[in-house]
Amino acid sequence: ACLKGDNDVYVVDLNLWGGDGMEFIRQLSSMGHDGPYVVLAGVLDSQIENAAYKEGVQMIRSKDEVSKGTLGRDIRFAIHAYHQAQRAKR
Repeated sequence: ACLKGDNDVYVVDLNLWGGDGMEFIRQLSSMGHDGPYVVLAGVLDSQIENAAYKEGVQMIRSKDEVSKGTLGRDIRFAIHAYHQAQRAKR
């Protein structure tokens, strides 16, 4: 359903797809859906963060850190960062 048109932001749980949300992001990117991405992880470490940013993720958060207010802020940040990066590429 999320792939039928353009989306403002993708919020991806790393536990998707049998625990490989990063593969889901790679699949989205290969189909032309390159972000912006907000990633939620049950356990967050530097290896996960580095892999996420390498895939073009704008924001990654531990699920423990997320609340209604912070998720909204993180989504706005991801959208802004994505558009800034797109403008810089031009």
